Amino acid sequence: MARIRRIPVLAVASALLLTACAAPPRTAQQDAAVRAVAIVSQLDEAAPVLRLGITIFGNEKKILDQGGKLNEMAVETVKQHLGNSRPNWNVKVATPKMAMTADGKPAERMTAAELAALAQSLGVDQLFVLNGASYDNSPGRGTGVVTRPLGFGLLSVSVHSFITLTVMDRNGVTLLDRGVGSDGVKNAKADELGLTSDLKSLDAPAVSANVSAALQKRTREVVDVLMTSANY
Repeated sequence: MARIRRIPVLAVASALLLTACAAPPRTAQQDAAVRAVAIVSQLDEAAPVLRLGITIFGNEKKILDQGGKLNEMAVETVKQHLGNSRPNWNVKVATPKMAMTADGKPAERMTAAELAALAQSLGVDQLFVLNGASYDNSPGRGTGVVTRPLGFGLLSVSVHSFITLTVMDRNGVTLLDRGVGSDGVKNAKADELGLTSDLKSLDAPAVSANVSAALQKRTREVVDVLMTSANY
């Protein structure tokens, strides 16, 4: 079975996120005592665009910086879900600076005790933590694009967003873990994005804008899937 791997591994969970053995969805009854939550989004904004050649000598990689848009899209999607499913909750957003320990350790590497301290400092009952991940069956990591020349001028393009959602209580106990495997990948049309087999096409502002829009859309779609599967 293909597995999702965290990047890097959240210290309070096992090294591998098991998609088949995730905790059951949360119910409103379980969350009856919750009054406030915080969203901690730690997605990598440096989105890789990979060209996989027939041999490794044909491989190429470019980084398309999203400038905060991926985390913004993820946070807004979580907020929308919580606004609909838990309308009485006070939803806060932990900025990257807030979601770090004094020695600069990001939330995705925090221990259970450190995450509990973060929740308590924010005055919330739960944390919704979003992190990037990898998937065994895909060369891509986090949110990005993979292209493969097929010959005769044809190009295969896929947009992926591998994200994990972890819900923790104010004591650092994991209540729910969710991730996506093959569902995180979506095929795209090269001509609609303006991509060619040579990644120099990304130098064109219109092409980079098209690819960025596709990355942000895929992020929103995947977070939507995660929140829906968790019953939020």
